[in-house]
Amino acid sequence: MKLLFRIFKENCLLKGEVLSLSVLSADKCQQTENSCWEGELDEDWLLSQLQEYFKRNARANVTENKQENDVFLDLNALAHLKDLVSQRWTENEGRLLTQIEELDAQLKAKEKQCKDCEQKIAEIRDDFELQLRAQGRQLEAAKKFILEQTTEHEEERQEYASQIAILKSRLAEELSRGSIEIQKFNSESPASSTTIVEALREDLALARASEEKLNKKIAQLQWTIDTISGEVETLKEEKSSLTARIEEAASVESNLRTTVNDLRNENGNLDKGTTSCIVKSLCSASKFTL
Repeated sequence: MKLLFRIFKENCLLKGEVLSLSVLSADKCQQTENSCWEGELDEDWLLSQLQEYFKRNARANVTENKQENDVFLDLNALAHLKDLVSQRWTENEGRLLTQIEELDAQLKAKEKQCKDCEQKIAEIRDDFELQLRAQGRQLEAAKKFILEQTTEHEEERQEYASQIAILKSRLAEELSRGSIEIQKFNSESPASSTTIVEALREDLALARASEEKLNKKIAQLQWTIDTISGEVETLKEEKSSLTARIEEAASVESNLRTTVNDLRNENGNLDKGTTSCIVKSLCSASKFTL
């Protein structure tokens, strides 16, 4: 009993509560017409009440410690989750930034390739147009020269043909007069007749030589025409080849532009994915914080 009262004195709060319980018990006993005796009030009942109080305090301390431990565990789990989210966030951000940088590099390379291709196509087109214009001027000049030469030589050929026809007719007339007239003519002036015949033969030979010369010139002009026609065909083939190359370059340019657009769309999708990941991560982090 002395030990109990010593404990009461050491613990003021406990002492006050026990004293209040003692007063309540005394009042209770007094109200029930002194049904409880003083020995029970002082020893057994106070001891049982003290034991019950200790049990309640022990249970309260255990519950409080458990709650504190649960809160501590929840805080540790939240901190761990935040660290994990931060780590995943950093990894995803680094990976997405790396992919975006790679796509930007590919996009710049494709754009440079497109520009080089466009420049090359423009250079090929300009060179082809210059060559085509120059060769077109040469062709027009050659056609004009050939037409002039053909007209001139045609006039000469007609003139030579007319002279040859005249000489042939004159020679035929002279030969058709017969041997009597020739003999008579020879008897009167043999030298003059021989001179006329020789002159006619010389004129005929000269006309034939001129005709042959003219035919050679016409053949040479025809060869020139054939050569120019061959050059024209070669130019047409070169034009077709250059056109095919231009179409091929245009197709390559179109494919490159399609690839660039695909890369831009992919880059945009990655940006959207990055934004959605950021929003989701922020939402998750906010949930964890709450």
